Amino acid sequence: MTAIIPINDDYRIELDKNSWQVSRWINRPSRTDGGSWDGLSWHNTILEAGMACQRQLVAEDDLEGVQEVIEALQASSMLIAAAIASSDHPDSWMDAVTGLGV
Repeated sequence: MTAIIPINDDYRIELDKNSWQVSRWINRPSRTDGGSWDGLSWHNTILEAGMACQRQLVAEDDLEGVQEVIEALQASSMLIAAAIASSDHPDSWMDAVTGLGV
């Protein structure tokens, strides 16, 4: 991977030479570092990756009712947007790869 945008302790968005990837931390007691990042989905744009990450975050919550869903969507949107904004990565794969010298 050439760039990593940490979202929280469990999720991150990664950029390689072909796509944006949403990855999730999986605990693996047999590993010396306690686990590994597993790819969940691959996307052409950081927007698509962010949306896929949001779906993962919201799906994990035990939500009841429309208001809880709205609040979970808002919270996950803010979390992902803040992580992407602080990463200084452009919103397109081509711009990001070119900017990273890949």
